Amino acid sequence: MKMKTFFTLILLICCLFSSEVSISQCNISSGANGTSAGLSTPITIDGNMNDWNTYLNDPDNNSYDNTLGIDLDGSISDVGRDLTRFTFTEDGNYLYIYLQRAGSTTNAVDIAFYGDINNNGLMDSKEPVIHLSWGGSNGNVSINVRDYNVSLLGSLLNSITTNLDGSMLMGSLSSRGSAGSASGKGSSDGKAVEAKIPFSVLTQLNGSGAVINQLTFGQDFKFHVSTINGNISSVPGLNSINDNFGGCLKAPVFFATLLPVKLTSFTAMLLNNTNKVDLNWTTATEINASHFVIERSIDGHTFNDAAVLFAFGNTTEQKNYQYTDKIGSINSTVIYYRLRQVDVDGKFEYSATRIIRLGSQADNSISILAYPNPVTSELRITIPNNWQGKKVTYKIVNAFGLVSDELQAESSSQTETLNLSRLAPGLYVVKANCENQSAQQKIIKQ
Repeated sequence: MKMKTFFTLILLICCLFSSEVSISQCNISSGANGTSAGLSTPITIDGNMNDWNTYLNDPDNNSYDNTLGIDLDGSISDVGRDLTRFTFTEDGNYLYIYLQRAGSTTNAVDIAFYGDINNNGLMDSKEPVIHLSWGGSNGNVSINVRDYNVSLLGSLLNSITTNLDGSMLMGSLSSRGSAGSASGKGSSDGKAVEAKIPFSVLTQLNGSGAVINQLTFGQDFKFHVSTINGNISSVPGLNSINDNFGGCLKAPVFFATLLPVKLTSFTAMLLNNTNKVDLNWTTATEINASHFVIERSIDGHTFNDAAVLFAFGNTTEQKNYQYTDKIGSINSTVIYYRLRQVDVDGKFEYSATRIIRLGSQADNSISILAYPNPVTSELRITIPNNWQGKKVTYKIVNAFGLVSDELQAESSSQTETLNLSRLAPGLYVVKANCENQSAQQKIIKQ
């Protein structure tokens, strides 16, 4: 039995007896572990890798084959697929990645870039996996997006930090589709590949396919990269992984300019007895900020501009913004809102998405609505209208009376979202408290 296969079997057995895994800070010597230089040198996706020299000189971007001496498929055992280098950088709209292998101009290779965009150390349900298929000899790279489907064998097999060189993430992949304006190119010697991935596709979806999380510039995240024996459809499976590595990435400092806006809050509240939604947001600082675009959607996928508000521009003082959206003509039970924060150079970033649910909650009845129920990953909690804008504590309590998850919103939106993908299946109680009032609802976690 090959050592890699043996290790994987041991890993599977361990997971059967463990449903939890501690997530520690990543301090391994894998590629780009820590802070990397920002986009001080522009990257052109053309197969000429000279513009990556600045980033490859970063001491964090060292070689990683045989990480910690535990490369279970052997050091450089496959010159077609074994990975030897990785680095990354980013600008306001794209994540740029560089991968190097031992080198062959005749071998094709499939590469899976797993993005832990909420930075919790795990690949959660429907977090993005970027699939790069590289011809090796002609330089062409095709790119698409896959959804990660969590392994039911426990947290260990979904962990970024414990799946290092020679082991694998065992969750399955399903196709999401196009990678938007992503592009990639391989070098003429078959050793390196470069790609740029738009942040707009580095998203996590819920069970209905709506965006619930998106990676943005300057946000810390973790990663895992695998090269695949055969093709992407063989993942997971024994011997399907040829070589891989994982580690922590601290997003780089962008030397050319600072992010235009530091957003500290964004809430959406349904006004009592009206067809209006009150949107409020606060900034701590603004640098060369131009304006805010309020985007609205009824499906969580396609967003349209609802309004534009000019930003203050340049300030280190807290600034408050407010807009009331009239929704009387909208034929939907759920409305999604997000902010597009635009600076004077046209660069932008998105806020978190807020949700308004219509026709499901009495104005001031002391009850909550938790849905979907049963839930697999994302649980939405709609509160009484007179709790909106107040401090609300949300707790998920298991059958033994222990708090399994908790969220405290200082100024609660009408509907808040909790990610329960890491909870074990079973019966739970959702408890919400506001001032001297409380409400609860039973849910089933699948």
